[in-house]
Amino acid sequence: MGAAGESFLGEIQESARVHQLHLENLDAWEVRERFPAFQIPDQYAGLFDPVAGWIDVDASIQQAHLKILRLGGEVVLNTPVMEWFPDGAGVRIVAGAREVKAAKLIVTAGAWAAQILSELHLSLIVRRKVVTWFEPLIPELFAEGRVPVFTFPENWLYGFPDIAGLGVKLAEHLGGLDLPDANGPVAAPDDPDIDPIRATASKYIPQLGKLLRAITCLYALTPDENFIVDFHPEHKQVIVAAGFSGHGFKFAPLMGVALADLALKGETPLNIDFLRIGRSFGG
Repeated sequence: MGAAGESFLGEIQESARVHQLHLENLDAWEVRERFPAFQIPDQYAGLFDPVAGWIDVDASIQQAHLKILRLGGEVVLNTPVMEWFPDGAGVRIVAGAREVKAAKLIVTAGAWAAQILSELHLSLIVRRKVVTWFEPLIPELFAEGRVPVFTFPENWLYGFPDIAGLGVKLAEHLGGLDLPDANGPVAAPDDPDIDPIRATASKYIPQLGKLLRAITCLYALTPDENFIVDFHPEHKQVIVAAGFSGHGFKFAPLMGVALADLALKGETPLNIDFLRIGRSFGG
């Protein structure tokens, strides 16, 4: 939702056109009538995707772990990877007190990717982000199926319904504090983090109450905010997947296909050329 005729909605409409997605165009009255949780001003409009949704991250990861175990794999948790080495045509990985040898290694280390792959000097920025949950004063207005995932232009504020009674999730995709790396201390959320979120919510979502909780997370951003998916330039048995820039999880199934192709076949029919390590970021 945003001011009608401005670039925020226009860019979304253009993306939908390019990718042949159907969007419903709603004026402010239609938004307020259909989704009364949102009380947007008359000069605003909304774009609604009737087939969009959200992904249950915990359930998705649990199912992925179960699938790995059913296929005879092993899931090793709470074991930091300290370093890795090329070992002939394979690799040797030191993880906690374990040492593992493998034919291929796929590095998906999130905010720690630049550290694990320090020799590549990846153009990654580690950014501290804050995520909040607010109490819905009229819970039925924010129930799953009653209100969709939503966004507003102020720092690209986005939100989710009151899922499982945990509160309405709100966060800003833009902004945040850049950190030297992912290993240093990460400050807990405080008023300067939360106040802008609360201010935007009060403009458009008046039926939100007190803050229930707030947490921090880390983005690993590339300069163009596109991912890095490629072979290690010196060790083709190592595949890199990094820089998911705060919007990677929804692409996990497709990225899994691409990474499996690279590891097992040495190539993929998917168009990932624009995600290569050596691309130019301009500037």
